Amino acid sequence: MPARMLRKHPRAVYEHCCSNRASGGSSNLATTASATVRSSMHVIGIDPAPTKQTAVFDGRGFSFWDAAEVVDGVASLAAAHDDLLMAWDAPLGLDPGPSHFYSRAVDKVAKRVIAGWVAEGRVEAKAIGVAHAAGCPHNLLTQAALGLPVGGPKAPWRLHGVGDPAPGAGRWLVEVHPAVALGAWWPGPGPMPRYKAGGKSSADKVRAARRDIVAWLQREHGFPSGAPATFTDDHIDAWLAWRLASLMLEGGAAPWGPRGGGYYLMPASLAWTG
Repeated sequence: MPARMLRKHPRAVYEHCCSNRASGGSSNLATTASATVRSSMHVIGIDPAPTKQTAVFDGRGFSFWDAAEVVDGVASLAAAHDDLLMAWDAPLGLDPGPSHFYSRAVDKVAKRVIAGWVAEGRVEAKAIGVAHAAGCPHNLLTQAALGLPVGGPKAPWRLHGVGDPAPGAGRWLVEVHPAVALGAWWPGPGPMPRYKAGGKSSADKVRAARRDIVAWLQREHGFPSGAPATFTDDHIDAWLAWRLASLMLEGGAAPWGPRGGGYYLMPASLAWTG
């Protein structure tokens, strides 16, 4: 599958059947059977973006939507599939009580976990960012498309919760934080590098990190083929969102966070310590 894909209208993305491919390798990211064999659920990974294009991965290829197309694109997906699991890379749930309107428990615990990884040398400093939920730039786009994180999900969507069984039918939403999941999976031997631009990181260093990450994902875990340098962090995040949701259907990923509150879909091996 080439990295350089033509941009598709949001109504075209659902024409691809979500074929979750089997992957090799030995880490928790890899599985030996496809999710579509075990479930009728279609799986979509979405990396929403209010100021640039939103990346979408459906198991076969990438699509990119302008911000103005996201609401219709999401509605089209829901209309096309009775059984759909959509992994969304932005806050979807809030914790109960007013004390978590700024930063949720999952965000606070994630910061502590990441700090531990940095101290252990597993992750480079500032390679993984966790924003306060109240300051997330995706919030207005998420609210318009899904009716979340404030309030309830728009029909026909349902928000999967901590402790809920993996969905087998219906249209479901799960929240993901791909960079945190990647940190949990990173095999070493060196620390996971920063693959997103920003701060004082040099553009050349970030591009090199992305190439290394994509090459590893292609080699070990079935990431789409193509020259690693042609993929962006948006490709990586949308694919990881899809992969996490696919693993959830197989028992390899689960909501990570407090019951009744916000969470990230994470590798099932990562224990919640909040």
